[in-house]
Amino acid sequence: MAITSVASSHLSRPYRYLSRWLMTLGGLAALGLGVTSPTGSIGAVALGLAVAAAVHLALGSPGGMPSLTQVQAALAGIGIVAQPYEMVRRAGVVRIRARGESGDELDVKLYGRDAWDGQLIVSLWRFVWYRDAGPTLALTRLQQVEHEAFLTLLAERRGAPVHSVVAAGADQIGDALLVIRRTGQPLDEVTTPLDDSLCDHMWQMLATLHAARITHGAIDSERLFVDGGAVSLADFSAGEIESSSTAFLTDRAQLLATTAIRFGTERAVEGALAALGADGLADVSAYTQPAAMSPRLRRDLSAAGLDIDDIRAAAVAAAGAQPRDLQRLRRLTLGSVVMAVLLFVAGSTLITGLLEIGFDTIFDALREASLPIVLLAFAVSLLSRPANAYALVALSPVKVPLGRLIVLQFAMNFVNLAMPSTAGRVAVNIRFFQRNGVEPTTAVAVGALDGFIGFLGQLALGGSILLFGVGSVDLQVDHTFSLDAVGSLLVLLAVVLVVGIAVIALVPALRRKVVEAFVALRNFLGPLLRSPRRMAKAFCANLGAELVGALTLFTVLASFQQSVDLPDVILVSIGVGLFAGLMPVPGGIGVAEAALTAGFIALGVPAAIAFAAALTCRIVTFYFPPLIGWFALRWLQKHRYL
Repeated sequence: MAITSVASSHLSRPYRYLSRWLMTLGGLAALGLGVTSPTGSIGAVALGLAVAAAVHLALGSPGGMPSLTQVQAALAGIGIVAQPYEMVRRAGVVRIRARGESGDELDVKLYGRDAWDGQLIVSLWRFVWYRDAGPTLALTRLQQVEHEAFLTLLAERRGAPVHSVVAAGADQIGDALLVIRRTGQPLDEVTTPLDDSLCDHMWQMLATLHAARITHGAIDSERLFVDGGAVSLADFSAGEIESSSTAFLTDRAQLLATTAIRFGTERAVEGALAALGADGLADVSAYTQPAAMSPRLRRDLSAAGLDIDDIRAAAVAAAGAQPRDLQRLRRLTLGSVVMAVLLFVAGSTLITGLLEIGFDTIFDALREASLPIVLLAFAVSLLSRPANAYALVALSPVKVPLGRLIVLQFAMNFVNLAMPSTAGRVAVNIRFFQRNGVEPTTAVAVGALDGFIGFLGQLALGGSILLFGVGSVDLQVDHTFSLDAVGSLLVLLAVVLVVGIAVIALVPALRRKVVEAFVALRNFLGPLLRSPRRMAKAFCANLGAELVGALTLFTVLASFQQSVDLPDVILVSIGVGLFAGLMPVPGGIGVAEAALTAGFIALGVPAAIAFAAALTCRIVTFYFPPLIGWFALRWLQKHRYL
């Protein structure tokens, strides 16, 4: 992938202008020849410009790497006189080594005007997918440079051993540069044996940085520098200030893994124990997981032949803590597949029997569906996974990349079919969050809170439609309805509640477990309740997922040439979701098809088409996505996230 910097900033601009003029002249020529209308000509030129701009935004222009002479000119543009002599391109940024006037070594980062990684679309991708993309999404090259320069200067002022900022800014043509004075060599370039005392110095260095309330976020052998008996940190592009406890523990877990690569697991654990103490090392062991490692660090561990689980086990043993077993996952069994098939066949037979329609009629209805629109419905249904994942991002007590949670949502599609029970989904959720350093009780709370917020979203959406009369569904309450029945039900619930509290109070073992769960839940909910913004994000994300589900049903009905109102479809979608969730049937197999069929018939859809549409909806949303989910699950297992 070519990156454009100083060279392309100068070279690509005339070609861009020339291409625009050629497109404009082509449009005028087509208009003069009578090939198209004025509106068509303008639209063609606008479409060409839009496509070219989109490609340029995503891929950058083809100008290539700048020359050393052009880099020298760019440095002079921000007032730095230096001689660059080495240049590489990594993660979309041109990285240059240069020598200053006084002979000091300089590291230069150059984000060119068209630099691939400096573009919004790629910055967004790295923000979604990687841990080392920084805590915030920088929309411009200058923001990226300013963030790293500020954190480096602040860390230096507060006494942390970091490299000095020489200059930062943008030159006249829009290239953003950051110049850092290098001290020592990167750990991965040191070929001579290192003194064991450097391991302790690294932990002292990290303690100083954390005392300044700054975290690094991507500690590895490329960013750790050694200068004789001193160590320092460079590259704060993923750093944070006033971070959460999770960020501090992640830094320590990364340093533990980095020192294990260079000094061996035993020496690394010994250094961590001396620096953190037994309790501190036990806390770090929970974050010694592949998910907490940067991509570079995971590659280094693999190259060194080290298993992160072995490092975690050694840390747990050194801390004298109880080993925390990861949640076991049930495998796909023949019995679960047979059960799913039997439930589907039984449900389908029951529905067709009740509706008194034959399978030949249903097949005729299925043939009437428009395949392109059905495929569109499938594409629409996929949008619910990012929405559900974003809700988990807002609720999770640790920072997990959105992309990883999207993959988890797709993997859940396979789990729902292969292990159609709540236990299977809960086990996968717990295992995933354990791999990210979250306690099992908190992982369960995340899922439960997400489900509860989703339920509130359903109530809010359905209630709004009914309250404002947007839909055409008319709900009438029976006049014989009596409040006495409600009172009796409330009394019964109160009695059950009192008995439950009494049992918990009288049984010590049960009381202890309930208290522990309550404390863990309080610690998890405390930060959320103090942050309405996170709760609002989760609510809006679940609301979006609900709307996507309803839009999928609406699109499927359109493929059968059925004209219905979207608000009515939303009510059907909400009702089916609540009904299928209450039924004790794994995966809602058979129940969901029956509920959808009844809902579509209530909207005026003929019975045969209603069942065919319901079956198509379930294929699109439940039976086909597991094919993608299988690959997602394998990817998570391969990368040790499960």
